[in-house]
Amino acid sequence: MTSGQIDFHAFTGVVIAEFPSLKEDLESDAGLPYLQMSGLHRFTEQAMNKEDWQTVRRCLALLERFLKFGDSDLQNAVYVSFLEHIDTSGKHWPTLKSLMPPIVLNAHANTQAYWAEHNRAKSPSKAKNSNRQK
Repeated sequence: MTSGQIDFHAFTGVVIAEFPSLKEDLESDAGLPYLQMSGLHRFTEQAMNKEDWQTVRRCLALLERFLKFGDSDLQNAVYVSFLEHIDTSGKHWPTLKSLMPPIVLNAHANTQAYWAEHNRAKSPSKAKNSNRQK
C-alpha cells in the first residue's frame, strides 16, 4: 500500500467515522472485508428505501473516496460487494444514478458491461439453437 491509500483496516475506521451506527456490524464482520462492504451496501439500500437521500449521498461519497484512494483489494470489494448488487430495475434507481459521483457511475457502468458480456458469452448463440431445432 502506498502512502495515502485506504486499505481494509482503514476502511473500517473511515466508515465508522462517517456512520458510527455501523460500528457493531463492521466489528462483528472483522476480517471479512467483503461482508463489511456488503453491510455498507445494505445500509445504503435502507437509506434509499426511507428516501433518506442525504445519507445515500454520504454513502456514495465514501464509495468515491474508496475508488479514488483505495488499494486494489478495497476497490475490488466496492465492485464485487456493492456495485454489482445495485438494483437498476427498482424505483429508486433513477434517483440513485443521478446522485452518483462520476467515478462511481463509471465503475457501476463497467460492472454492468462486464456482466452483460459474461452472460452473453455463457448463453448459446441463436445459430447453434436454430441448428438444433432442425
